[in-house]
Parts: sequence; C-alpha cells; structure tokens
Amino acid sequence: MFEKPTSGRSRTARSGNLVKTSRLSRNFLFLAGSNFSVQFLRFLSIAVVARRIGSEFFGAYNYLLLLVTYGAVVVEFGLRNVAIREFAQGRGSRELVLKIVQIRSVLAGLAAILVVGLTHRAFPDGQFFLPSLIFGVSLITNAFLVDFLTVVEEKFFAQAAATVGQAAFIFLGVLGFVHEPSDFVWLAFLFLGGQLLSVAVYFFTSRVWEISKVSNSAVKLRATAIHGLPFLVALLFFTIQASADLLLLGQFRQSEILGDYSAALKIISIPQGLIAAFVVAMQPRIARETVDFGSAKLEALFFQTLRVLWIVLAPTVIGCWLFGDTLVAWVFGSKFPIASHFLKPLSLSFLFSCLSLAPIQALTTSSKTKLLLKLVLGNAVFTLFCISLALFWGRTDLVPWAMVGAQVVLTLSSWSCFPKKTYLVLEDARNLAFPTILMAAPLLLGPSYLPAPLVFALSAGGYLAGLIVVRIWRRPWVAELFGDLRKAT
Repeated sequence: MFEKPTSGRSRTARSGNLVKTSRLSRNFLFLAGSNFSVQFLRFLSIAVVARRIGSEFFGAYNYLLLLVTYGAVVVEFGLRNVAIREFAQGRGSRELVLKIVQIRSVLAGLAAILVVGLTHRAFPDGQFFLPSLIFGVSLITNAFLVDFLTVVEEKFFAQAAATVGQAAFIFLGVLGFVHEPSDFVWLAFLFLGGQLLSVAVYFFTSRVWEISKVSNSAVKLRATAIHGLPFLVALLFFTIQASADLLLLGQFRQSEILGDYSAALKIISIPQGLIAAFVVAMQPRIARETVDFGSAKLEALFFQTLRVLWIVLAPTVIGCWLFGDTLVAWVFGSKFPIASHFLKPLSLSFLFSCLSLAPIQALTTSSKTKLLLKLVLGNAVFTLFCISLALFWGRTDLVPWAMVGAQVVLTLSSWSCFPKKTYLVLEDARNLAFPTILMAAPLLLGPSYLPAPLVFALSAGGYLAGLIVVRIWRRPWVAELFGDLRKAT
C-alpha cells in the first residue's frame, strides 16, 4: 500500500547527477552556439578571401595557417593538459602559471623560425616571406594564453567571447582591407590582431591575479618541462598526422592543387566546430576519470561522446558525397574546379578521425604517456609514408584516400587501448541506421521531382524524426510492452 521511502543519500546522489547532466548539456549548448557563430564568421571570411585572392594565394594562406598550428603546438609544449590536470585536482597556483608562460616564451622564437623556414621551403621565390614573418610573430601571443583556467572552471563564456571576438575582428578586417592578391599581407596582420584580442579576453576573464601564489603542486619548473616534453611530441605528431596531406602538398610544391585541396578542407571544417565544442565540454570530465581506464564512468563518458559524434558525422558524410559539387561552387565560386573531387574522400577521413577523439582525449589527459607516444608516432609515420608514396608516384588524386586509410588505422589502434570498450564505436552507428535511411531517401529520390529547398527540409525532418523514434524505441517500457505483446500472440 505504501511505497518504500527514498533515503536522503539516494535523493542527493540523484539530484547531483541531474545537476551534472544539466550542466554538461548547458555547457555543450553554449559552446555549440558560440562555435556555430565562430564557424559562420570564419566561413564568411574564408569565402570572401578565396573569391578575392584566388586559388594560389588561398592555398598559401591555408598553408601558413597550418604552420602556425604546428608552431602553436610547439609553444604550448603540452603544458595545457598538465595545467588542466593540476588545477582540476586542486594543485594549481599562480606560480605554476608563470612557469608555463616562461617555458612557452622561450619556445615561441623557435616556433617562429620554424614557420618562416618551412614557408621558404614551400615557396622559394620569397613572395610570402613577410606574411610568414608576421604569422611567426603572432606565435609569441600563444605563450600568454591561459585558456586552461577557463576550461577547468568551466567558464565557457570566456572562450566564447575570445573566439567569437577574434573571428569577428578578422571578418571585418577582411571586408575592409583584403580586396586583391596584393593585399595578402593584411591577412597576416589581421591574424596577429585577432590573437592579441583573444589573449586579452582570456587573461581578464580568468582573473590570474586572484589565483593563490602558494603552490600545492609537486610539479616544479624542471619537472614541468619533463612532463611537457612527452605531451609536446605526442601533440605535435598527432597534429602532423591529422594534416600531413596539406603539409606534404606544400613541401612537394604542389601549389597548383593546394588551393583546391584547402577549399575542400574548409568545407569539412564547418561541422568540425560543433564537434570541437563538445570535445572541449567533455575534456575536464574525461580528465577526472582517466585514473582507471576500466571504470564504468569512463565508459559512460565514451558512450556520450560517440552518441553526439555520430549524430553530427552521419549527415556530414552523406551531404559531402551527394552535394559536394554544389557546396564548393556555392561557397568558393568557379576558381576551385577540382575541390569537390577531394571533398568526398576527405569526408571519410574526417569521419574516422572524429571517431578516435574519445580515446585520444583520454590518453592525452592521463599519465600513460608512453602508450600515447607509441600510438601517435606510429600512426604519424604511417600517414607520412602513405602520402609521400602517392606524391612520389605523381598521383595527387590518391592523397585524400591515403588519409582515409591512415585515419582508419588511427581509429582502430586508439580504441585497441581500451579493449573492453571497442564495441562502443559501432553502438550508436547501429542506432543511427534508421535515421540515416530516412535522411538519405529524400536526397536520393527527391531532386528529380521536388524543389531543392523542399528536399533539404524533408531530409532534415526525416533525420530528426528518426532520432526521436530511436530514442523512444530504446526506452525500457517500450521493450517491456513489445515483450508482453509477443508473449500474448
């Protein structure tokens, strides 16, 4: 007659779990909104730049951005993850922040030399020397980035303000100053200004001056460098593995297709913002659970990550294969005729690279640096070998397919570090089969009979309806209902 009363401890635990879940959802939605704004502004900036400076200069611009990314990894020295771990576990201090800035400042000069040297190697005529120098100087600002403080405290509004402000600054500058290829140097100055703005926002919103001076951390200056070196090597080679195609195309001086290849990569970067937002939201939670790789909490985090990734990845790949030509022509115009040929295999490469994010994130924030180094170094060498082989044969059309094979190997090898959780990769892929069929049906059958906007609307509606049906189908009471019906019949 009477229900058993619920204990106060269980109610408190349940309410705590609800608060954590709602906070995670709120952070993800907030980051997704800000990243959507950033990606939209960058999308507009890239479209304007590509149309105004042409394919050759657009390829050089993206190559310089890639080198700055490598330089940023060198400047970071892997210390961001060390700082996240120390502050998340209550051992951070202002002294640790100052040590990190000192180490980064020394490495900034080396990274600038790296950018200028590789640019001269790819473009020996010297026309991009001054822009490469400005891009190299912009790396000095990375030494003062304290974004790890906002990640630990989950102050994602600071990240939104920094990234949106930087993207808006560059977009407005592109509209005002970049009109023809001779204005290429303005792109470098705009990038430098955006970096300075981002550093200022992170510095003032994180309130570094209010952090305790007393250090509870056992990580000293020399130990910080020792901890940072494995992360530096791992992150650098992971970045090289993820962008080896664009790097080797530049080093092999394939400038005639560098612009088209960059255009295809920019189309892929549109959904990449949503995925980056979710990975950033999950990073501190994964870092707290990496003490035990076999824990149920880590498995739940993996499952949540993969569920969201599949929801974004499935329509991305299908859209690139069915509407790649239209997307490239609509965004970049007629100056990039072969970009759509690269887009289809690159979407598959993007799919497998995203599926490896969860285990790579767990390994990066854990203390298993040797395992991480073996995984990243092996896959980076394999990727460089495959792409170099295609370029030596003169088969530039095989470069994106070499990236697909390399990302498949990375996904399988990264999940092999978690043998009991490998099945999670295909768990939501199976659940998304029905929504994907509903999404693909209008795209395959509709264009011959229906207007394009209606086809897109039916496809998006079918995908959302399929997700709702799958979510309802997985409810326990539905399984019990159909089980009772089967018994009755």
